[in-house]
Amino acid sequence: MNISFSAGYDSTQNLVKSDRPIVIIDDDTDFHFIARKCYGRSGKDNELITFENGESALSYLKNYAFSEDKFPEVIFVDINMPGMSGFEVVSEVKKIKQFGNTTYIFMLTNSESPYDIESARKCGASGYLTKVGSIKTYIDFFRNL
Repeated sequence: MNISFSAGYDSTQNLVKSDRPIVIIDDDTDFHFIARKCYGRSGKDNELITFENGESALSYLKNYAFSEDKFPEVIFVDINMPGMSGFEVVSEVKKIKQFGNTTYIFMLTNSESPYDIESARKCGASGYLTKVGSIKTYIDFFRNL
């Protein structure tokens, strides 16, 4: 995976410091399958929750906004989805009162467009990751969260 920027966290430290869930928001169900398989092989114990669109993810996040153990520690958001774009999802998540600084949000996408990278930064994403890599790369990525 290529990291175009990372802000708001120390990349030498693991992001996952609790048993709170990890969320992936992506309309590509094949990617959900790959992510689940790789995550399962990573040795992480946090629940991995996937959503196919921003609307359903925001419904979940708003429902658990006041539940410290259910609000995700890390959220990965695809940019190009039907309905809400990933940028819109990030902007809406940032408005949730309990969001604070305890959740990291990364754009996770196939796009390497400088415009998309800058848009992710402007909407408040913690980082920008491109979905380039082998199965081993994904397993190692999840292992090092």
